[in-house]
Amino acid sequence: MVISISNFQRLKVVLNPLSNPDGLSKVHGGSFNLFLFPGRDQSGRSGQVLIRYAAIENLRPSPSVPARVIFGLHGMESTWSFNKHLHEGSSLRRRTRWVPKGRPHGTPPFTWEESAEDVLYKLKDMENWDWSNLDSMLQNIETYNGLGYQRYHKSVPSPYLWSGTTIYTRGKYVSDKKWSSMAVSKQLGVAAMLKVMQERGIK
Repeated sequence: MVISISNFQRLKVVLNPLSNPDGLSKVHGGSFNLFLFPGRDQSGRSGQVLIRYAAIENLRPSPSVPARVIFGLHGMESTWSFNKHLHEGSSLRRRTRWVPKGRPHGTPPFTWEESAEDVLYKLKDMENWDWSNLDSMLQNIETYNGLGYQRYHKSVPSPYLWSGTTIYTRGKYVSDKKWSSMAVSKQLGVAAMLKVMQERGIK
């Protein structure tokens, strides 16, 4: 599916977010706004999604990669756990288990900041990617996850971006290189997170 600003502007998040933050929490020394998203996913299943948005600069390893993007990647890869790698969600107590395997190259255990710096700076070189406009931002996020949808499943919008919105219905990679046309992502995609943040004025 072609990624565009028009796709983003017309999407609706298939959740009913509360209008105000639920509160504040301290996690690993960082301050986070907590947002509770009660609602229903596409299958009608009731659910709640807890969103944590990093509000301080010292938890953002790359000042050139927008905090809201790192927040979205963090949610998709590790459900906002600061005990897991930003690369692919395995434990920080050892190097990454899945693709990309064996990162970082140092000696475990790692801090979340060390892991995030490895994937953003050293592996992906994301500080040199273009973050100046929404089109580039959405393309970069899909590139981070992999371009299998754009290359091999052009009719399916990547759930990494669009899951939880009116744009996505079904079809996903259920594991690395293993495709299912009937599987439905139950995560909230990064575009959905960005849309809710945009509506709340979070930069």
